[in-house]
Amino acid sequence: MLAALRDGSFYGSAGPVIEALDVTENAVEVRCSPERSITLLAGRWFGSRVNADRPGYPGHGDILATDGRGEITAARLERPAHTPYGRLEVEDSRGRRAWTNPLWMRR
Repeated sequence: MLAALRDGSFYGSAGPVIEALDVTENAVEVRCSPERSITLLAGRWFGSRVNADRPGYPGHGDILATDGRGEITAARLERPAHTPYGRLEVEDSRGRRAWTNPLWMRR
């Protein structure tokens, strides 16, 4: 656990669980507990989002898997080209959130 703190490999949560996170050359892929929305916040104006129940940042993300109720359990979010970092935020149907530390996304 201390090594994860030193490496910055941890996240905060008020309920949602981030099970896996992978930053690739063009995207951030996440696997999580069933969630209503997953957002990649990158700077003030850039980001991508997928929603189980409403649109947002269209064309910048794909839902890869859902549970039986239609909530998101895996997603791929496009990395914005204009910023070197981003932060992932997931929100469940009760409005509780989990968030990562900054993800460095240099291309």
